[in-house]
Amino acid sequence: MKKYLSIALMAVIPSFALADCASLMQKYDAPDPASKTMNQIQRWVSKKVTDSADAKALESCMVAQAADNPNKEQVAGK
Repeated sequence: MKKYLSIALMAVIPSFALADCASLMQKYDAPDPASKTMNQIQRWVSKKVTDSADAKALESCMVAQAADNPNKEQVAGK
């Protein structure tokens, strides 16, 4: 029973994180993270976002999508 509950929670939590990221990006009118480097995103967040909790969450989700993030999956030709 605990195993199924933990699997269900693991499936639900990322969807909340993505929804939160999208809403934060819209709230602060954030640029497309795929067209920015990680340093550009960090500078933008430090200048534009005053709430520290929002800044931390927005920066982490935008850096995950950054153009130069080595952990991001990249497909040749895209």
